[in-house]
Amino acid sequence: MKKAIIAVVAGLAVSAGVMASAATLGGVTPQSLGASEAVVASCDSDGVDVDYATSWNSASNNYQLDKVVISGTDAACDGLDIDVAVSNSTGSIKGETTGTVAANPGATTLTFGSGQVMDSEDVDRVSIQING
Repeated sequence: MKKAIIAVVAGLAVSAGVMASAATLGGVTPQSLGASEAVVASCDSDGVDVDYATSWNSASNNYQLDKVVISGTDAACDGLDIDVAVSNSTGSIKGETTGTVAANPGATTLTFGSGQVMDSEDVDRVSIQING
């Protein structure tokens, strides 16, 4: 009985620690396209802003996503590597790009490769990882 109580108390302590750390995560704030997923970035605790650059694709008769623009990063993120993935509503990645966080207060513009043509209506989520 004593071992069972100790195990329950230990489990509650671990759960409380996880809940407390999850409450401090930053987030992505999309401007007009898609939704967002949580960002865990030690250099930026209040999240970043996301905007998109599109162009008309006459072959698909729709707008395609060309670039993603990340702004509002804290100065502590300047010069760090950044990875961005956009996906559809089922979580299937439609495009990925990488770069370096621009000096604050600038915006980081990342271009998707020519082989990553995606209609903007297919983009539902954006995931951002700042490494460093």
